[in-house]
Amino acid sequence: MYWYLKLNKSVNCVTSKFLIATNMPSCFVCGRTRNQNSKQDKITFHRFPTDVITREKWYEFLLSNSLSKDKVTQNSLICSEHFASHNFVYYNRKTILNKTAVPSICVARVKSAKLLFPETRTPIRISGFQVTASSSGLEDVVPLDDTNNTCLNMSSSSTVSTSDVLKQVTASNSDLKGVVPLDD
Repeated sequence: MYWYLKLNKSVNCVTSKFLIATNMPSCFVCGRTRNQNSKQDKITFHRFPTDVITREKWYEFLLSNSLSKDKVTQNSLICSEHFASHNFVYYNRKTILNKTAVPSICVARVKSAKLLFPETRTPIRISGFQVTASSSGLEDVVPLDDTNNTCLNMSSSSTVSTSDVLKQVTASNSDLKGVVPLDD
């Protein structure tokens, strides 16, 4: 038996009898990935059609879900959860989507929550202290100069510990709205 190897330029890896993908295929609309759970649920993934008229109808579905058609690539997929059951033909244990099928079902899922709601780091002030990001990626608690609310220059060995900040918040800010005293 001979193994047939070829260079797959779209994936940038050598493939054999089995496809080695660098990215997990996922639904462009809801972000569902092709994995063991989706296989058990018999969820299939379908490429955007080549027919211009049908493709425009798919784009309208994207716009109704607040998605941009400009980000669609030739590898973009939509999962079968967005299509009505009458849009499929089942033949020899395969699920085939009709050529004129248009997605019509919105699935309530958060797609790429980290992309939609990116994590941002902003300095916060807690009664005379400020939390700042250090070069090591950890956060340092630095005392503020009370006169003009600027950080005092301190070496990393003299930073204030989190417990000092918690004691400070507990002792002096217990009357502020949203601040709850800690048990000592």
